[in-house]
Amino acid sequence: MDYARQQRDPGRHMVGIGFVILIHVLVIWALISGLGQNVIQIIKKPLNATIIEEIKLPPPPPPPPPPPPDGCTLTMGYWKTHNQYAIKRPLRRDWPAPHDEDDLLCGKTLLSILNTPSLGDAWTIVAHQYIAAILNVASGASTTEGVDAAIAAAEEFLLVNCGGVPASDAGDAIAISEMLDDYNNGDIGPDHCE
Repeated sequence: MDYARQQRDPGRHMVGIGFVILIHVLVIWALISGLGQNVIQIIKKPLNATIIEEIKLPPPPPPPPPPPPDGCTLTMGYWKTHNQYAIKRPLRRDWPAPHDEDDLLCGKTLLSILNTPSLGDAWTIVAHQYIAAILNVASGASTTEGVDAAIAAAEEFLLVNCGGVPASDAGDAIAISEMLDDYNNGDIGPDHCE
């Protein structure tokens, strides 16, 4: 079929042109009669504006408490019974480095000092708590500035008084021992190990 030779239907063109003219005539009539203004007023209704209050968010929750200090502590009784020489196999533990049961303090091993009853001797009382404290620190328990100062003061007291001192003559040393005892029991610094 040859579309180039096919004659177009002129009636279809006339209908399209007539429709366009009709639309133009209606639009012109609507503008002249004011109908356009009425349509705009019907479409355009009054705008109601309302003020919305700002939503107030609740205050943020308080920050979480600081994390607990690292590690935990054990008493001198634990270190006395839990060592490489313990008779019962479940209690055999190597003490944390750099300390060892055979390390010396004033010519005595640390383990023998822990096994010595204090009998009112300030040197032995302080030594018991000092040994437990340094083993706790070596095991990873954190300390406070006060505990660090007490450990340093205890070490100085022990090295200066190797012969022993009656507890009645060593009030400051006993106070140091009590602070270290509080540390070893978890009352100062990290909690006591469960």
